[in-house]
Amino acid sequence: MKYLAIVVSLVLAFPLHGISETNNISLHAIMSVDAIKAKAEAGDVQFQIWLGDIYSMGKKVPQNYTEAAKWYLKAAEQGNASAQCHLGVMYCSGNGMKRNYEEAYKWFQKGADQNDEAAQLNLSKMYIDGVGVRQNYIEAYKWLILVTTKGFPPAIKSRDDLLKKMTPEQIAEGQKLAKEWKPKMERKLK
Repeated sequence: MKYLAIVVSLVLAFPLHGISETNNISLHAIMSVDAIKAKAEAGDVQFQIWLGDIYSMGKKVPQNYTEAAKWYLKAAEQGNASAQCHLGVMYCSGNGMKRNYEEAYKWFQKGADQNDEAAQLNLSKMYIDGVGVRQNYIEAYKWLILVTTKGFPPAIKSRDDLLKKMTPEQIAEGQKLAKEWKPKMERKLK
């Protein structure tokens, strides 16, 4: 339950990518849901994410988490890190699909591997709490180092709290792993 509250608070604190981003809001505002859906059905990843956002937030349509999950999955399967993170959140919350922490871990890992800050933070929380994956402070610390270097505010407190639980050897190993880490670019562009 503690982990679920963290994920939900992250979603509320950091708006979903797509329609909520300033650079995309004007395009979204002038397009109808049918026009967005047509582009999403044609396989455009950005429009799939927008449609997922629309259904998830209930913008211009009744809120429908099952439809949101469907569109996030389509974008996630094309390698979009943001969609992979959104799908992980949906698996954690049980909104639109059966709650499944192992699937959430899988999708957070894919997004984190591509350097998505929210996915990295969520993945670190799973490692800290041992939810969906075996508890591993070293891996959690690695992800928190990576995300805090980008100035992602929620990660700083998590990192500082985790450091209090770690041995100097664990800290050194986490730092080494973070230094060696390289993003994997999975995204398949159309």
